[in-house]
Amino acid sequence: MESFHFQIADISVQMNICFPIQMTENYEPFLTAASKTYDEKITVSLTDSLPEVPEPASWNWGKGETALDGRKVFLYRLAKSKPYLMETVKTPTEREYLYTLATNEQPDTIVKVFNNLGFEDLLFRHQALILHCSFVRWQGRGILFSAPSGTGKSTQADLWEKYCGSETLNGDRAGLRKIDNTWRAYGLPFAGSSGIYRNESAPISVIVLLEQGVSNQIYPMTPAQALRKLLPELTLHHWEPEFMDRALDLVLDLLGQVPVYRLVCRPDREAVELLKKTITQEV
Repeated sequence: MESFHFQIADISVQMNICFPIQMTENYEPFLTAASKTYDEKITVSLTDSLPEVPEPASWNWGKGETALDGRKVFLYRLAKSKPYLMETVKTPTEREYLYTLATNEQPDTIVKVFNNLGFEDLLFRHQALILHCSFVRWQGRGILFSAPSGTGKSTQADLWEKYCGSETLNGDRAGLRKIDNTWRAYGLPFAGSSGIYRNESAPISVIVLLEQGVSNQIYPMTPAQALRKLLPELTLHHWEPEFMDRALDLVLDLLGQVPVYRLVCRPDREAVELLKKTITQEV
């Protein structure tokens, strides 16, 4: 068994894997030294066949809940095929995963392990959300540019680096988590086409929802207005009512603390200066 130790969004994770696995470049910045305590302890093993358990009462997107020896168990399957993965909740901080050998879903990289186990689930257990955005740090402040793919998030991040000397900490996604009553953004091991995934964080100063336009204009958004635009850019389990209830509580808390602006813009310096002026007036 090989043990990996990660620090992701200030969540310490011990990952014990009982088969050969390839560490990938995007997870290397999140490796850390071993610790005596962890927020999450995860063991992943292979088995010839999964234990017999009662059929889940319902399946939500290939995941169903049941029980084994008094413990909560989740089964995962593709379509209506036999389950290929079992998740056993041993304690609030300890989980065990069993993959069957006769499946194409066996992970061979650390990326596949985290993806199959639900990276967003792990963060969500610690009240953290994943936002599709470009995350830059400027003068110690976190600025999040969010919008559908192709709108210009990376372009605005690049312009801020060019004209304001900011640093891009992640070009595709950020973890959002409230620590000591302050919402912080965290770089995650996802980079999209940017190739940028730094294990660093910053308090969130502003969230900017981008739109392309023929002129540069900026508008403050109410929490209700921002909620409608922001939800599609968050990684959420819309099919799980409990998940959504808790997620909405977190998002509303975020929007009650962090200003959100709609920036209709061109890819030019004027857009940078307009947002910069607005941000500095907020302080």
